[in-house]
Amino acid sequence: GIGAGHGASNVLVYNNTVVNNEMTGISWGNQGGSIVRNNIIHGNGQDFFDYNGTTITRSNNFCAASGPGCSEVGDPSFVDPEALDFRLRADSRAIDAGFNLSGFAMTDYDRSARVQGSDIDIGAFEFGGGTPTDTQSPSVSILNPVNGSTVRRLN
Repeated sequence: GIGAGHGASNVLVYNNTVVNNEMTGISWGNQGGSIVRNNIIHGNGQDFFDYNGTTITRSNNFCAASGPGCSEVGDPSFVDPEALDFRLRADSRAIDAGFNLSGFAMTDYDRSARVQGSDIDIGAFEFGGGTPTDTQSPSVSILNPVNGSTVRRLN
């Protein structure tokens, strides 16, 4: 998930897709002036968690359960979540349901321009923005593990 706190202030959490975290989708604590908008929070242990009653602005989020800052609730209609394709299907209620951020989040996760319809979409992907062309799996090499660290390959 996404977490902010420890005295951070004015944190902006815009247009993310946060899925399948065991604990919390988005959490915060001990900060002021922060804004959480246009995020899809789905399949997590809970949507939001506030560590100490901090007041933040939340709006236009698509959540698994109803609550403050959740303008849409339920299934966000991803293309193929089992294959980790979290782009939006044409029938998604997240399309054109975001808060206009004027100057922020001008491109989506695929680097496609926002806005493709009448308004910004909720989540990391703008519907109609195109299909990702990079199908190459990332490759990471660790050449010098530090002080007895071990390296495990995850496939």
